Amino acid sequence: MYKSTTKEEATMLRQALAKGERINVRSKVGSNPTYIIRPDELTDEEKNAVFGAVYFVGLSAFVQNPSKEMEEDIAEHLFQEEVLMITFSNEIDWRNVAVGSPRAIAFLGYRDMKVGNDNMLYISGICVDPSYQGKGIGSALMCEAYKRGTYQITSLRTQNPVMKQAFDKIIGGSSYPNGVKVPQDIKEIGSLLADTFGAKDYDANSLCCHNAYGSSLYGIEIDSYNDDNLNTKFNSIDRDEGDALFCIKRV
Repeated sequence: MYKSTTKEEATMLRQALAKGERINVRSKVGSNPTYIIRPDELTDEEKNAVFGAVYFVGLSAFVQNPSKEMEEDIAEHLFQEEVLMITFSNEIDWRNVAVGSPRAIAFLGYRDMKVGNDNMLYISGICVDPSYQGKGIGSALMCEAYKRGTYQITSLRTQNPVMKQAFDKIIGGSSYPNGVKVPQDIKEIGSLLADTFGAKDYDANSLCCHNAYGSSLYGIEIDSYNDDNLNTKFNSIDRDEGDALFCIKRV
């Protein structure tokens, strides 16, 4: 699955990125070239090349060994959404790409959804290479996605409390779940998301999507930096069984 020779991979990656938009994303490590592409516009060969560029970001960010299951999980995060952002550490000098494809340092996938008359931004997945974590790259990507539309609702599915903290900071307030009773309209949005992504076991009161991923994406227990209540919320789900929380907020 998603295999390619190194020379072909570099050529196909260049073609895939050329179909999108190039921007600079600013973080604590400076300005990073980022490409915004639509997976449904890519050929299978171009998807192979994109996968090759970001695969090891997913493995290292999720603390996983290479496996068929991880290939499938990462491919789903990459190609199931409408928009994919890929960030590189430096400009790519295509004239000197001699061995394999350039490697990315982060990626984010998102889609626009409708809830009645409201527009919703749904962020399906975000990964940052561990060497670049804590530098604001993930937050910068989420902020870029958020500002590219006019949204009345924002949502994220994650097993990671740190990701929820970054999400809440960007959208300017605490998303549910947040320690108070979840309103009915937020429960219904969670139900819509669960139906959209084929989740068979969704708990509306906790916004927990049971067995969302089949297993823990991270391989280790992740705690937020300074929020014990948030850690308690995330530690109450069975991440080893793939449980994840929908984080939802009306803007």
